[in-house]
Amino acid sequence: MNLWCKGLITIAALCVLSACALRPTQVPEKTNGQVLVLLAHPDDETWISGTLARWADQGQSLQLVYVTSGDAGKDRSGQGLSGAELAVVREQEARKALDILGIERATIFMRWPDGSVSQRQDELSGEIEALLTGYDRLVSFGADGVTGHPDHIAVANAVHQAWQSLKRPMPLYQAAVSSKRAGIAQQIANDMGIPYKIPQPIADEKVTEVIDVSAQGDKRTAAFQAHKTQFPAPIQQLWQRFVEASGAEEFVVLD
Repeated sequence: MNLWCKGLITIAALCVLSACALRPTQVPEKTNGQVLVLLAHPDDETWISGTLARWADQGQSLQLVYVTSGDAGKDRSGQGLSGAELAVVREQEARKALDILGIERATIFMRWPDGSVSQRQDELSGEIEALLTGYDRLVSFGADGVTGHPDHIAVANAVHQAWQSLKRPMPLYQAAVSSKRAGIAQQIANDMGIPYKIPQPIADEKVTEVIDVSAQGDKRTAAFQAHKTQFPAPIQQLWQRFVEASGAEEFVVLD
């Protein structure tokens, strides 16, 4: 996922400006919730790994669902994997990452073709709607997909569509990156000579919850390192520095 890797390099650089980061706030959280998390690719949980680990630490039950297995992605581990072989390894990496985060429920892989989700969004929404029974919190991307990746956006839209059809309301947590964080990332990217910016950050005032994940730093780093096909050693080092300096994750919560 090229956009993600570029975005990671940019965002990881934020570690040198920790004083500028959004200050984490305490938010009301359930202690025995049933949480459904729907994402596009293995490794997408990285954007919210601290929150997932925090909720797992609190005893909440989390079900992770990946719509694709990342078969259209690139192997950055040097193994030369592609297609179905890459998908198998990426699923293994996701299971390891989620185990590190403390998520005990077996991961669901829907195994849709990577890169084609936007072409079948209505169909995906119907399949997601069938999964929603028994949960009291739903988590996915926001409408910008965090990085602007088409699969992220399609999953976000499909999840939102399914959520709107619910007769029993439950909050929808949408992972987000604020304009403030994106601006800091852009400044550092410029300083580093990296021609990248987060494509569609949301306005700062639209962030409704900032979750303190400072206690989950070690798990965030270790879970990230599990995705060896996606994140080579230099990127892992950058992520570790970012985690050490940035102890919060942002969401827009719809009720």
